Amino acid sequence: MDYKVLSIKIKARAVDALVFHLSEIDIDSVEIVDNQILDSDLEETFSYLSDIESKVEEGYSIVKCYFEPETEVKDYVQKVNDIIKELESFFEIGQYSITSDEVEDDYLNNWKQYYKVIEIVNLAIVPEWEEYSGTKEMIKIEPAYAFGSGSHETTLICLELMQKMGLKGKSVVDVGCGSGILSIAAHKLGAKNITAIDIDELAIKSSTHNFELNNVSDKIKLVLGNLLDNVDDGFDVIVSNIVINVLKNMKEDLKKRLNKGGIIILSGILESQSEDLIKEFGEDFTIIERKFMGEWQGAVLRYE
Repeated sequence: MDYKVLSIKIKARAVDALVFHLSEIDIDSVEIVDNQILDSDLEETFSYLSDIESKVEEGYSIVKCYFEPETEVKDYVQKVNDIIKELESFFEIGQYSITSDEVEDDYLNNWKQYYKVIEIVNLAIVPEWEEYSGTKEMIKIEPAYAFGSGSHETTLICLELMQKMGLKGKSVVDVGCGSGILSIAAHKLGAKNITAIDIDELAIKSSTHNFELNNVSDKIKLVLGNLLDNVDDGFDVIVSNIVINVLKNMKEDLKKRLNKGGIIILSGILESQSEDLIKEFGEDFTIIERKFMGEWQGAVLRYE
């Protein structure tokens, strides 16, 4: 049986926004192939991706959307074009292209060979089907949803900063939880009263599955909602791997929901947006830690 695939080549920094809008037109089965520059400490971990990524033009990503055989893919092409036109107001799109093809059924399972164990400080991110015999704290993840395996640089930045800051005994909220990986990590690191929030029902589905994989369903409160709108509690730590424009819009809510002396761990910020970060948060927060990886950065802010 041949499945249909729509391949979209676009500038890498627009990919997250594109995938979000694709989900709004019911395109949820996606694969992202890119050519990211990795932190030197992670090059060995991701060496198995080198052959794939070398086929992608530098600075670009390819988003592959998969459909059932009976789907009329041409019906989606104009919708995708419309989404990209809207994104051009906010991102550099580059010379994008949209092509269609067919793939055999076996191909849809072959992608699993490219997901391996990722070790980041004292945590190990392990795909659901992989065995792990190492000594680090294991987080099992199902990467088949649109939220990936936890290998994106912004996720790795958050995981490293979370470990560096120490979460034992602290209350934590994960805003824009996606796969739920950061919430699971918070539990593994000893946090208490953990809440995970996302506006996307697919993210809630993904988090639910991953929480079950890690036996933490009763340890983490999962909320379907927009950012911090449906949360009344105060937290010692707020973790958010979201683009900077969204972070700006929820700055006041961050201040309201953060306990005095609490910290915010942010990621999803391009290195080129450093001045925006300082300008937007520097007055109310103290930046106590920053981490750069590839073109991305993360920061830890303390609210005094």
